[in-house]
Amino acid sequence: VTAGMRLDDNDDFGRHTSYRLSAAYVVDLGAGSNIKYRASFGTGFRAPSLSEIAYNAGPSAYAPATLAELTEETSEGYEFAVEYFGNEGLYLEAVYFDQELTDELYFDLIAFSGYLQAEGQGHSSGVELSVEQAFASGLWLSANYTYNETESPGDVNRSRRPEHLANLSLSYDILPDRWSVIVNYRVAKDAVNEIFGLGFVELDDYEVLDLSTNYSLTEQASVYLRVENATNEDYEEVTGYQTAGSSLYVGARYSF
Repeated sequence: VTAGMRLDDNDDFGRHTSYRLSAAYVVDLGAGSNIKYRASFGTGFRAPSLSEIAYNAGPSAYAPATLAELTEETSEGYEFAVEYFGNEGLYLEAVYFDQELTDELYFDLIAFSGYLQAEGQGHSSGVELSVEQAFASGLWLSANYTYNETESPGDVNRSRRPEHLANLSLSYDILPDRWSVIVNYRVAKDAVNEIFGLGFVELDDYEVLDLSTNYSLTEQASVYLRVENATNEDYEEVTGYQTAGSSLYVGARYSF
C-alpha cells in the first residue's frame, strides 16, 4: 500500500492539495505463476505554465486566445487491474480506468490562436488488455488493445483520441543475440477532430505496418534496416497534417 500527498501554493492560482493512493496484492499460484490485483486513485493540479501565459501575451497570439484568462486545471482518476505472470513467459493484464479532467488547458489547433481552456469537465474511461509471450524458439509476441470512451464538456468525443486502438508486435531472433527481425502493426479507429468552421469531423481509421531488422557485426557494431508504414497507408492523426508514406532507413551503430 502506498500513499502520497502534494501541496502546491501558487501566488496566482491559489493553494491546491493533490494526493494518490494505491494498493497491490499478489497471490502465489505455485509452479512459478502468480496473480497481482492492484488499484489506485489520484488527483492532480496544474497551473498554466510560464510559456503558455507568455505565448498568449506575445505577438504570435490573437483572439480568442488573447481574450482567455487561463486558470488552473484539475483532475482525478482511478483504475483497477489484474495481472497474471505465468511460469513459461506468459504475461496477461486487464485494466479498467476512469478519469475526469476539469478546465483542461490545450493549444488551439483549429485557428492556432494560442492556448485555450475547456470550461467544465472532460471524461475518459475504458479498458486496456495486454498479452506478452516469450517462446523458447526465439519468438516474442506482444499485443495490446485499448477501448477509450471520451467526452468533452460539449458532450462530444475528445479530439484525436481513438475509441479503439490496438498494437501487435512480433520479434524473432534468427540468430540469437546477433540477428533479429521485428514486425509492428497498429490499428486506430473511431477518432474525431475539431475543425474551425466545421465543428467535429470524423478521422479516417487507419492500419500501419512497420518492419525492422538488426544484425550485430561485433559486440560494439551493428547494422539495421527499417521500413515504416510499409503498406503506404494514407492517413491523418490530425486533420490537415499528412503523415509520411512508406519510408526506408538503413544505418549502422557503434557503441564505445
